[in-house]
Amino acid sequence: MRKCSVNQNQHNLNIQMYKFSELLELFQLNYNSTIEDLKNAKKIVLKMHPDKSRLPSDYFLFYKKAFEIVVDYFKDQQKTMKRVPTTEQLYEPLESKMGEKTDKQVAQNIQKMTKEGNFHNQFNRLYEENMSKKVDESKNAWFKNNDPLFEFEGPKSAKDIALSIEQVKAKSAAMVAYKGVQELNSSVGTSSKFFDEDDEEDANEYVTCDPFSKLKFDDLRKVHKDQTVFAVSESDYAKMERYGSMDQLNKLRSETLKPLDKQIAEQQIAQQEALMQQQAAARQHAAQLRSMQYEEKNKAVLANFLRIQS
Repeated sequence: MRKCSVNQNQHNLNIQMYKFSELLELFQLNYNSTIEDLKNAKKIVLKMHPDKSRLPSDYFLFYKKAFEIVVDYFKDQQKTMKRVPTTEQLYEPLESKMGEKTDKQVAQNIQKMTKEGNFHNQFNRLYEENMSKKVDESKNAWFKNNDPLFEFEGPKSAKDIALSIEQVKAKSAAMVAYKGVQELNSSVGTSSKFFDEDDEEDANEYVTCDPFSKLKFDDLRKVHKDQTVFAVSESDYAKMERYGSMDQLNKLRSETLKPLDKQIAEQQIAQQEALMQQQAAARQHAAQLRSMQYEEKNKAVLANFLRIQS
């Protein structure tokens, strides 16, 4: 469990500050845990009860909420293994959590404010202050930057100019995140990630345009950040493998690559699937935390909207 940043003698009991992988470690679980492992995790939660642990109730509530998040994840994993029903399914609408009395008061206030003509203004104000996602303006700062790539102050020799150009190339190359040879994935439609929709963990990931799309670039930021052609510097050339002659290069390229051993290929596929599972779990956890935040905001908005104390 994390230590509190303000007081190192206390633990951080804010569930919003924990990643899903950290919650799994809290109960000594992994992404492939079994029912027995979850039962042991539940025993850990029960041991944190104030009557047994002699700790403040906040610890028990933290462990209880963390366990519920973990259980929800494994429940969702089990849903993918169920057979699709062949009979028609009847779904019942979710009941309101506010209660009948609060529902009536909401209807009365909306009707009253609609007659007064200020319902839309107040609703929009509350929505903008509490529910809407604010755009990070710092991500647009690159577009407003008019600084030149390089400046020549006064007359310089050819050597100094060449050195300045190499510095510009090195600065441009520092923007590129090279991860080696990877699979070519085509984005479906216009579902590629834009800067307003980037996940926190994917904020530094590069997005690419669909190579099979007629529209080469669908976002100006992609052109600037991801798909700008950088000049090759001498340092890049020094990293390349050298060949004694063209015959040596042609001979090497003509060799047939030996396919991966079956066992090694299966291991790589298993590693890729495990990584995708972890990324999906992290996104699911982030979405669940956002839902929890919106539930708290919804209570505050409702209290303000109805002018009552919840």
